[in-house]
Amino acid sequence: MMRRELARCFGREDPYWLIRHGQDLEAKFSIASSDELEHSSTWKYEFTLAGDKLNTTHSMAESTVLSMDSALIEFLIQFTDLPDSRKLGDDDPLMWKRVWKAFVADLTDSVGTTMVSPISHRAHYLPADRTGVMHSHQTVVASMVSRAPLVGLGPDLSIPNLSGVLADFLVQLLSLGSKHSHRTADREPGVEKAIEDRILSGAIQTDRSDADYPSFFFQPHGWKAQLPLMNSSSMVSEIAPIVLYLRQVVSIGDILIIEEPESHLQPAMQGELVRQLAAVVKSGVRIILTTHSEWVLEALANLVHLSDVEDTKRTGSLTEEPALDREDVGVWLFEQQPDRLSSRVKELPLDVDLGGFASGYDRIARQTYNRWVDIENLLHSE
Repeated sequence: MMRRELARCFGREDPYWLIRHGQDLEAKFSIASSDELEHSSTWKYEFTLAGDKLNTTHSMAESTVLSMDSALIEFLIQFTDLPDSRKLGDDDPLMWKRVWKAFVADLTDSVGTTMVSPISHRAHYLPADRTGVMHSHQTVVASMVSRAPLVGLGPDLSIPNLSGVLADFLVQLLSLGSKHSHRTADREPGVEKAIEDRILSGAIQTDRSDADYPSFFFQPHGWKAQLPLMNSSSMVSEIAPIVLYLRQVVSIGDILIIEEPESHLQPAMQGELVRQLAAVVKSGVRIILTTHSEWVLEALANLVHLSDVEDTKRTGSLTEEPALDREDVGVWLFEQQPDRLSSRVKELPLDVDLGGFASGYDRIARQTYNRWVDIENLLHSE
């Protein structure tokens, strides 16, 4: 199942091309419940990739509570409490088979549900090239539809593949605001409006044609006219999918994955977006970000550090900041090794003394400043 999903996501028939050869190291990662969560069962999945073989193991605490159908439990109790050791009787083997088949099936279903449920939340992925899809979705769909009847008639008439990630995003995009879609986000509105007001200074709007095909617009505050999204700034096009997903798609308990949320945002707006996304997390939505921005990490670190301050001691704008508990935030650095053949993934703790997460991104700022000093020294030496 994992192999099939990897192939779909990357748009390739075989996911083994993803394996980096030329080394003997095993790739291993695990997903586990937090030890800090009270009144919850602990569980762990571990995946090991060696060569072209993927092995998976899992474990679950003995204290995990399993549930079975009440009728089956009563049926089992009825016979297991009898003094007769034969219980159902040796002359009724078919009944025994039915009992144990039902018991094993229900137990397996219960264990499977308990094991899978922690990672089975609905996930929504906003890829890094979401702006391009927002601008060109009409062209892409029109091209694929027009060429579909001609597939197989010649070597040059095949329809190019979309990766599963882009295909999922495109399908979700085309369904936004559809009159045939009855799904709406069950979260309290507000965050998406704050993003529009504080970052975009305008509203993202959706209009659908008679054929129920969507068009997206941006209306700046104070304007009576609407701008087609493709004629607005790149910042608006980057943020628009986030606003639309929060408004119409993402519900409590879902996972929202955003690649490079800082794209086309100046530093102040990067920090504001992090604060608004933190408010989304506080509403019950899990968020996964990939970023190369020190501004994003510093804004996130501030919100985590703010949780150390009692509410009664906060003043000014800090009273409105959505503080995040440390156990609710994880930061990992993917660091390429000197041999350039492998990467090390390590978790970054919050450094209270130095401030922030020690990602090393600030090293570039120091190097740039030192280069300025070197140039200044050369000028003065002349």
